[in-house]
Amino acid sequence: MTESVAIREPHSSKAASLSRGGWLPYFATALSLIVCYIKAITVAVLPMVEASWNFNPHIQAVLMWSFGLLAVIAIYRDRGKHDDRRPLYIAIAGLIIMIITLYTYYSVMILFLAYLLLLIGTFANQNAILKQLNARTQAQATELTELNRTLENRVNDQVAELDRIGQLKRFLSPEVADLIVEKGDNSLLESHRRYVAAVFCDLRAFT
Repeated sequence: MTESVAIREPHSSKAASLSRGGWLPYFATALSLIVCYIKAITVAVLPMVEASWNFNPHIQAVLMWSFGLLAVIAIYRDRGKHDDRRPLYIAIAGLIIMIITLYTYYSVMILFLAYLLLLIGTFANQNAILKQLNARTQAQATELTELNRTLENRVNDQVAELDRIGQLKRFLSPEVADLIVEKGDNSLLESHRRYVAAVFCDLRAFT
């Protein structure tokens, strides 16, 4: 008799794997940074574009904090994976500072602080996910080790039980052997004395 343990892997997709490892906040923060420095990036990548090229500042600001909000939402959704709210609070602080500096008093240093907080929250979120994943992996490894140990013991017990049944059936009828195994009591096999009555009958003209 053999037993097997089947581990079913969840259905995976690019979006699921991106969110599962805590990479979605990184992706959203990177998009926000790209929008923030889109003019410099465009001029550096496409030399034919003139330096006087400008991007609509209102659209740029909306895209910047929108992608920042996407990063915060992703961190909020990852909160259920590690039960640590600190990354979320740090990311929210970065988003609030970003919105304030975009619409009230613009400062490069304040905007840098906003992105720094957003990145710290994103990094802390992924670190918490990996820590929880490591703890879960260690627990599963311990559980599998214990399962393998108990499984080996159960197999040995079953093999010994089958050998015992085979030895009993060599000397007893199958019904008596099964009865002894079912009750798990070997007292019937021990030596004992009993008063018994024996009747001998002889039928005339009967072989």
